[in-house]
Amino acid sequence: MKETQNIEQKDLFATVCWHSMIITDPYQVLAECFAYANISYFRKMIKDILLSTTQKKIYDKEYPGSVLYEFKVLESVINAAYFINDEKKQSPINVDEAFLLNKSLYCSNQSDLSEWDSFPRSLSLKEYKDPYRAFRNFFKFKKLSEWKEDFQEIITHALGKYNDQVELELLSIYIHLTKLIEAAYLIDLRETTHISGYIKKRIV
Repeated sequence: MKETQNIEQKDLFATVCWHSMIITDPYQVLAECFAYANISYFRKMIKDILLSTTQKKIYDKEYPGSVLYEFKVLESVINAAYFINDEKKQSPINVDEAFLLNKSLYCSNQSDLSEWDSFPRSLSLKEYKDPYRAFRNFFKFKKLSEWKEDFQEIITHALGKYNDQVELELLSIYIHLTKLIEAAYLIDLRETTHISGYIKKRIV
């Protein structure tokens, strides 16, 4: 029991349940997230799971347990974003408007996604230039505790058959979650050069 409590105290970003290791650096949480899956996958996963909460059947895009797993990954990203947001950071990269579509700003060389699938189309221009703005807006919309409460309700409705409608602002939640994951993707892409102590692998 004591050993479990110690793990919980140290696992600030709740990564053990999906990564099997404690990650103490919030930027490495983002790096591991996008090593696990690409930005296109996360956008679709968020949409599919939120849509499933409005249907009178159990989520069936993948096995039902995947809802729990995927939302644990998202929860770790939110925890990391909360920590980073608390530092009141701004992007260290000055994005000139003449070079907004420079592929190095949004295309990962670790992925074989197309430019369109890589592009963070949900972010505003200001958020695209400074992704930390999206983090600030995310926690202005809801507190961390409120996001976690919403996650529990989303999971409950996605994995159950309910006649009543989920009482959440699903469209707003979708927009903010998508903005968060796209901002996290840009921060990882533009600022993090290593993962687990190694230089990020590149797809040639």
